[in-house]
Amino acid sequence: MLKQLEQRWSAVVRRGACWPLLGMLALLSACGEEAQWVHAVPADKWILQDTRPFDLEQRAVRFSPSPHGYTFHVLEGPVVLEVDGSAPLAGARYVELSFAFPFGGSSWKGLFVNLDGNISFGAPDFAAFSPLSLWPEGGMRSAAELLLARANEGQAKWIVPLWAEHGTNLTSVRPKVDSLEVTWRITRPEGYSFHFRPLGESLFQAELFADGTIEFRYQNVPEVDGIVGLFAGSSPWGGASVESDLSAGGTAGGAIYEVFHHPVLSREPSTYLPDIYSRHPARDDFVILMTDFRFDSLYGAAASSGAINLPVYGLGRAAETPRPGKIFGSTALQVAVRPTWVGQPAFDEVVADSNREYVGHAFAVGLLAHELTHRWGVGLEQWEPATGGRRPLYEDDCQCHWSDWLQLPAAFPVASLFSSQPYPESSLMGGHSFREEADGIFTEEEKPYMAPAGFSWLDLYAMGLARPEEVPDTFLLTDIEALGMGRLAARKVPVTLEQIVTALGSRSPSASEAQREFTLSIYLLHRGKTPDEAAVQRADAIARALAAFFDAATGSRMRLVPAH
Repeated sequence: MLKQLEQRWSAVVRRGACWPLLGMLALLSACGEEAQWVHAVPADKWILQDTRPFDLEQRAVRFSPSPHGYTFHVLEGPVVLEVDGSAPLAGARYVELSFAFPFGGSSWKGLFVNLDGNISFGAPDFAAFSPLSLWPEGGMRSAAELLLARANEGQAKWIVPLWAEHGTNLTSVRPKVDSLEVTWRITRPEGYSFHFRPLGESLFQAELFADGTIEFRYQNVPEVDGIVGLFAGSSPWGGASVESDLSAGGTAGGAIYEVFHHPVLSREPSTYLPDIYSRHPARDDFVILMTDFRFDSLYGAAASSGAINLPVYGLGRAAETPRPGKIFGSTALQVAVRPTWVGQPAFDEVVADSNREYVGHAFAVGLLAHELTHRWGVGLEQWEPATGGRRPLYEDDCQCHWSDWLQLPAAFPVASLFSSQPYPESSLMGGHSFREEADGIFTEEEKPYMAPAGFSWLDLYAMGLARPEEVPDTFLLTDIEALGMGRLAARKVPVTLEQIVTALGSRSPSASEAQREFTLSIYLLHRGKTPDEAAVQRADAIARALAAFFDAATGSRMRLVPAH
């Protein structure tokens, strides 16, 4: 399989051009050492907060009610815990108490035991707080701030022995005469997409006593990061909610919590690029910021700056009103991808989902190509003569993703470059492919998450790579009724480029005048004097894979080349 895929990659090399070639077993280059995609940048001065690793293993923390909130201190171990063999927790579990438990200014006769290592009052945690609220760039610090805000707003109150996103969860609940004991044996998710590899199984416990005392106990916590504490809402004593060092002990009237985290970085490219461009020529069209170290982030996702500097007309608000280049220190830059860790599992050379195996850093290519393509947005709308108004073809306020119900098959499929098992392809920027089984009955084809996919003709038009006469008519489904098994009943609304141009005007610059070659740099942020060499090589391999992808997915109408 690898040999066949290597031959397919060779086919995307443009003859006679200095153009990258990616083999699956080795990295080759048609340009030799001249092609330099990756530039190392020391990052120590940009670390907002350094690593704060979890330090309560084989210890306990006791919170005792006091006239001004809680007095808290650490109890030294050893700590040995048991789980009673309860079934894995599938969701929040409501537990009635045999006593009235005082917390957050109320007296509670019941509570929710939640998946993510916490106990909540008033509502299960997913009803008041979702990690997806922090997508894509939030970390443990952001999660703690959101828990605090939700508690202060009265949406729920939390007792948090160890909050983190968890996958496997075996939780035992043991009622006693004057207390409730909850024990979690949990492991972080090990998904194929945006999760990090778990470091092992955590075993910890919370016990709530009838007099209001709370005790957390930790036998084993191999993970570095997490949130520990009490989020009881606005303090009736007027105390400020200030993060504490739990190991030091103390008394507090507001929320009492500590955040354990990896290094904290700004996710805004304008934090870094003016300084970078004071030392590197500002010739980049596209920039990807990466790190060679894991930082405080719940996900391995990336995000785009959106369009910068150069407006493109006829594509909607996102493309017509780019961000000013002066805040990035460049008049040439068109899009930047915010920092992401190059070592994350999704960026491996060989990856897999539940259906197939992929090669060529496929998920890194799928993610980063998507983010770079936000340079053009997907803010297209079409004129509707029947209503005299516009119909959006996008689904979100940012005008950056196609509607899920828009028919957008790939113009130039790329699946055969990344997997020996074929998969359907619709636009990398959203939409789907639908098979019409009968009049008004459709089947939605599989769309592998994160896998590279070709661009639709509408994408190519937006990118300035297709002339208007090349763009075929398509359709949008409305009045949708799910029938199960991917089948649905719906009404088709024709979508034509003529109606898009009527609504927004012609693309300017036109395809005959649009840029076709774009320079790309990856700036690899590193700690200390030198970057990790394996990270440099990995980032370089991803850059070459991206160049090969854009060549194949655009039918060789667009090139990515190194900027320096």
